[in-house]
Amino acid sequence: MPNTLLVLIVATLPFAAQRDMERQIVSSWIENVRHHEPGTIDGPLRDAASQPAYTFDVVCRRLESALSAIKDVTERNDVRRRGALLHTDIAVLLPERAAALSYKDLRLTLMAESRSQAKPTRRDAALVFSTDGEYLASGTEHAHWWMAGYLLRGIQPHAKEDPFVAAWNRAITAYFEWRKQYGSADHHLSSAFVVLPADPVLLFYAGALHEAYASAGIQSVPFTRPSSVRQVNVWSAPEEWHQAETYFRDSVKLGGPEEARLRLARVRGQLGNHADAASMLRDVMPKLRDPRLRYLGHLFLGTEEGALGRVDESRQSFERAARIEPTAQSPLLGLAEMYRRTGNLTAAQETLRRVAALPEDPRRREDPYLDYFRSFAFDADKQLAAVRAMVNQSR
Repeated sequence: MPNTLLVLIVATLPFAAQRDMERQIVSSWIENVRHHEPGTIDGPLRDAASQPAYTFDVVCRRLESALSAIKDVTERNDVRRRGALLHTDIAVLLPERAAALSYKDLRLTLMAESRSQAKPTRRDAALVFSTDGEYLASGTEHAHWWMAGYLLRGIQPHAKEDPFVAAWNRAITAYFEWRKQYGSADHHLSSAFVVLPADPVLLFYAGALHEAYASAGIQSVPFTRPSSVRQVNVWSAPEEWHQAETYFRDSVKLGGPEEARLRLARVRGQLGNHADAASMLRDVMPKLRDPRLRYLGHLFLGTEEGALGRVDESRQSFERAARIEPTAQSPLLGLAEMYRRTGNLTAAQETLRRVAALPEDPRRREDPYLDYFRSFAFDADKQLAAVRAMVNQSR
């Protein structure tokens, strides 16, 4: 039954009948939440996903009243956590079903929430889809992600202090960024920061998001379809780099991932602060143990040393990166460009011959830089599995 028609039918019922119907809706939702096995497509998940959008608006508006009958705060919080995972699993495991729930279907809940806040925090749900810098289409994010976050914001006594809330928000952001769903990641982060404004990992993810927005692949999107300019809410590359710099710096200050300092140095270099970037990279390099980060660190340091005119130091850094990843083209291209810029065309040509000698089959080449704008989120599925396990262990 269409959602609008259902709402009209319910509106014609006597008040007592409406109240009883809504109580039953919330009760059924709680039963599905309690019996759903997170991470699986089971009966409770299918049943919840098949409900009309009106059901979820009722759950948002009436859940607090229903939970008040549960005296144990731990049990109330467990319903909220499991509810968040129910909607997460609808979004992840049943995406076609998830698409049926839009933000307009929760308009009563959203209006009430916005009135209770000092200022609006939810951004527009419009998203732009692209690949390799080419505009494909625009659409609207479904509301199951919002539902999950909404449920977790009600965790007592304070959602920001609950480890599950932080773990879920981190996992979902990583989930989006690993899949290069940058619009969804941006939309999610704007809500996550309402609850967790100083989370070092989320700050790192936000910096990486703006770094991706500054990349040529994203910056070129509006130019592939001029009519999309109004829909693509991306700033210029320098503006995005400044945003990334702020987030990375805050992440570093709060003890974020070691990659935050590495990326902060790169962004400083992108903004023209080459001496500062080189100094930061020289300082962080001895602390890096992950081969991927060491490779990127040498690659970035080679670029910064070259920009400072330190030809031999630049060459050494690029060669170190090439030794870590012998089949990667990025260190050799960086080295060739440095030689060209400094006027050593013979050395540039010799380096390009090394590039031509690399295996033709891309499956035989490894270059972490080619996956730079998502590789930090490689463990997204592992994070999501760990979040699911947090509630499975509480049964």
